[in-house]
Amino acid sequence: MDKSKPSHEQMLDAVKDSGFLFEHSTATVFENAGFHVETAWPFEDPESKKSREIDVRAIKGLHNSPSDDVQVFLELLIECKASKSPFVFLERHKNKRELNNLRFEQYVFKKKQYEKLTAPNTHTILWPSEYFGLDEHYYLAEEKKANNFTKVVRKGSAWVANHDGIYDSLILPIAKAAAHRIKSHRKGMEHIKKELVFLIFPCVVLEGDLVAIDTSDDNNISERKRVSFVRNFDSGAVQGELLIDFVSADGIGQYIEDIEVFGRHVRERITALRGLA
Repeated sequence: MDKSKPSHEQMLDAVKDSGFLFEHSTATVFENAGFHVETAWPFEDPESKKSREIDVRAIKGLHNSPSDDVQVFLELLIECKASKSPFVFLERHKNKRELNNLRFEQYVFKKKQYEKLTAPNTHTILWPSEYFGLDEHYYLAEEKKANNFTKVVRKGSAWVANHDGIYDSLILPIAKAAAHRIKSHRKGMEHIKKELVFLIFPCVVLEGDLVAIDTSDDNNISERKRVSFVRNFDSGAVQGELLIDFVSADGIGQYIEDIEVFGRHVRERITALRGLA
């Protein structure tokens, strides 16, 4: 055996440790669920104009045929984290608006706002979520929200909470990918006769544990398969509120079911409103 070269087993272990195999296994799960999948998907950073990439992009159309007047696409922008370190989220009660409204920037409809006739000669301006009545989103079914998180890592003989670099290395890249796709979809959309909808889901898939601490209930701690994390951005090309879903590897199947239920609900509401039901 040539000791100057790694064995096949050592090569495999090295690639596993790099996280590449986890990215590909995650991509395969979405591919098997009917999504068109691209790994190491490149996009232009909307601020620096340099090329970046995210681990996986997965897209699926929920319309019956390309000729449908209502076409809804699910588009996932996925970062994969093979780290065994637990991700711990801090949750608290939502405010009244968050319990009833879905005003996230990543759901791209034909118009950013819609007019509704509420009285003779009186129109009210509504968000798409209000105009179409999109009340079947999994986020709206939850009373609490997560807006802080950290990793728990070993430091010597102790376990410590470490959030250094998480924003720059994880949250900002996926937010920039979403901003890129939002801008791309909005371009020229108002001139299309069809009702075209792109539901973008920024998503982080974790190989390690996913845990939530309920700060409004004596810091009750529980393991989860999904936590939806809300972040408000006000930085250059990345603006507004985004919902970023953190999903455990064994929770992907349920997550796909949740987003498809929402996507079909969107299609049904738009179809009914257009008188096409």
